[in-house]
Amino acid sequence: MRFFSVLIVWLSVTAMAIGQDDSLPESVTTPYLAYEAAVEAGDEPAAAEAAEQAWRAALEASVDPAVLTILAENAGFASFRTADFETAEDAFLNAVEMNQLSAGDPLLRARSLRYVSDVQLRQGKSRQSFISAEAALEILEPLTPSEAVHMEIALSNAFMSSSRWARGQYRSAGRHGERAVRAARSAGIVQAPVFGVAAFQAGAYYSDDDQPMEAAYWFAVANSLLSQAGTGRDLLAATRAWGSMEREELDSEDRIALLDRLRADNVYQPGYEEALQEAFSERGEGWVDAVARDRRAPQYPTDAARVGAEGFALMRFDVNADGRTENVEVVYSIPYREFGEAGERAVREWLYQPATRDGVPVARPGIVTNIEFRMAD
Repeated sequence: MRFFSVLIVWLSVTAMAIGQDDSLPESVTTPYLAYEAAVEAGDEPAAAEAAEQAWRAALEASVDPAVLTILAENAGFASFRTADFETAEDAFLNAVEMNQLSAGDPLLRARSLRYVSDVQLRQGKSRQSFISAEAALEILEPLTPSEAVHMEIALSNAFMSSSRWARGQYRSAGRHGERAVRAARSAGIVQAPVFGVAAFQAGAYYSDDDQPMEAAYWFAVANSLLSQAGTGRDLLAATRAWGSMEREELDSEDRIALLDRLRADNVYQPGYEEALQEAFSERGEGWVDAVARDRRAPQYPTDAARVGAEGFALMRFDVNADGRTENVEVVYSIPYREFGEAGERAVREWLYQPATRDGVPVARPGIVTNIEFRMAD
């Protein structure tokens, strides 16, 4: 599988020499030539300004929809590069409209809709982002399967996953996350941070669904992808901690099956077998794990309860030989840090029957647990 960058880039040389097209008004060609010069010079702000001018002038002049599609996409890409997401959204929406008017390539229309979804998500418009990505999927699904179609399906699902996640709809997010990674595999392209995030969300879904084997698998996939990407350190830490928690639920037969599955799917990493076995090999015979005696639920954060927000806090802590918690750490908290703070206060008061080795109480390090915050029905 080759590496794939999901960063939006400008269109390369277009089929139409727009800057030399005598049929276009000077109000379009002049800023377009300035755009090309700015791209050549690597001046992104100037390129974005000129691309927008050319696109808006073409709109005012009612030029051919096919040309407008190109100009709108140029403006969208350039505006994205300068974080002007509002302009990028308008431009990509116009590209979708012009592509349809000119009976253009439906794959390109779906791609523009996926860009719309991206910039909407970056503006906090999670609901609109989901709708745009869903519309892209509706265009893509009837198309003849190809690497490009599979990749657009993968990216559309990834944005649907992230938009659901942003709205606290974690189960739906996980299902779309899984679809995103599977479609990316069909395209032969997986190694991008967006798919690491999607795999993490799939793991969270299966954890919530009490399927430790599936959860452990998807957290392993997320760990592999995020490690290769070298980004998202906080998410990577959460992936490893949560994956460790799920692996604790697997017996030796399940752990072997998990390793076989990871190898078959080309996500097996050297050292992962040791990670699967570490919690068990270190304890050996005569070990009895710590058992909770008093794990009172945390107090629901007032502000979150007021707006009906739900979430979770992934916690890691040690239990000393007296059965008290120590070194309590919030590994990951979503959507608000208050969930993590409430979880930390609760865990500090928890009591355990301490772990023992040959009947002698000993410390139990590295317990990971996920505290869910759900509103009562």
